[in-house]
Amino acid sequence: MKLVYIADNRCRTNFGCRGTSIALSQLISTEHEIVGTVSGKYTHAGRGRLFFIPGLPKWIYVLLGKLPLWETLKRMWGWTISRNQGVYRAFDFLSDASETNFKNICRCLPANKYLKEFDLRQYDFDGIVINGEGTMIMTNPPRRDTLVYLMFIDWAKSMGKKVYLVNAMFSDCPATGTNKETMETTHKALMKCDAITVRDPVSLSYVKDKFSGIEVNYIPDALFTWKRYVDQIPSIMNGSYVLPFGQETDSEFDQFNFTEPYICVSGSSLAAWDQGAAYTSYKLLVESLKAETRLPVFLIQVCIGDRYLLDVGRDTNTPCLHVEIPILAGAKILSDAALYVSGRFHPSIMASLGGTPCVFLGSNSHKTWSLQEMLEYEDIVEFSASPNESDIVNIVSLAKKKLAGGNVLRNKIERVVERRCKEANRLLDKIV
Repeated sequence: MKLVYIADNRCRTNFGCRGTSIALSQLISTEHEIVGTVSGKYTHAGRGRLFFIPGLPKWIYVLLGKLPLWETLKRMWGWTISRNQGVYRAFDFLSDASETNFKNICRCLPANKYLKEFDLRQYDFDGIVINGEGTMIMTNPPRRDTLVYLMFIDWAKSMGKKVYLVNAMFSDCPATGTNKETMETTHKALMKCDAITVRDPVSLSYVKDKFSGIEVNYIPDALFTWKRYVDQIPSIMNGSYVLPFGQETDSEFDQFNFTEPYICVSGSSLAAWDQGAAYTSYKLLVESLKAETRLPVFLIQVCIGDRYLLDVGRDTNTPCLHVEIPILAGAKILSDAALYVSGRFHPSIMASLGGTPCVFLGSNSHKTWSLQEMLEYEDIVEFSASPNESDIVNIVSLAKKKLAGGNVLRNKIERVVERRCKEANRLLDKIV
């Protein structure tokens, strides 16, 4: 089958977006041909460059797109309207009325040529596969990428094509609550899909509870299929060999010695919302882990939102690998760690591929809770995304307990991961 792959997010500075986008593409390509790709470059952001006026006829967009200084004028337009969120949303081709969104973009594309990859009309294809990933969170206001994916569902079905929404997570937002309009629009779109798969069991329960009449299947995240890589790649003993461009400084070389047991720490998608509070929490967390476990600690910035970790690393004299590290090298370092403390879903899968036990922090959804179910943890515990002093005492206590589990615990986690890996390959049974 010829497929257009929607939401190939490997262009984003995020371990999860990079890793699972590649893994899913690899899996699909074993039986199907990907004839077009819509990257994650503009699905989540990019309104500042967008020019759209409701009701404006297509010929005006065509004319504007031919103006020599159009890109400069468009940036000025974007800067002007971006100062007011309400105005910003009014001049956007996306709205909760997703059935009309693809008609809007068809009109305005001539004046927004950077969105050319969005245009489904240019591809010779049988269907689309949407990488749902961590997008389907019913936030207030709605996530832009959620609305983009719903638009593609309507657009593809209007062309008589098949639609597969896969590898998805569905969740309320713990910070902003549930957007009822987005819920209704999502329900209508899901009814049109030829197959829907969710990446975790909590999302399965959510869809069944919130969206009546929807057929959905739980198939573990595609990233579990990367176990073959962590099994094949030799252990990285000196992180200097995989330092990303921009981090190759004298002070950074020879700081990442992985020859002895070590702990890795990353951030959380929810903690990233308040960088100041996150800095205070993680500084104390790192200092406590070092003092209580007597093991070297390494910070791993797995998302650009974890930028507060760079300051934590500087102020606690803790080496911090930047997010631009080669993705397989990052996965191998996590999978060889003695322990991983994090509020991140996909990096925790990467760690688990090698049997690394995790201590989980909160996130922008249920994902770190549901991952513990997937990994069959006996005691499911989720600490605050920005832990306080009391949380940190309990985190350190649990960390010691898991470190004491040694190879017995690691082997148990690996056996579970091997089952999730086999189950992840069942995705191909749904794309028919």
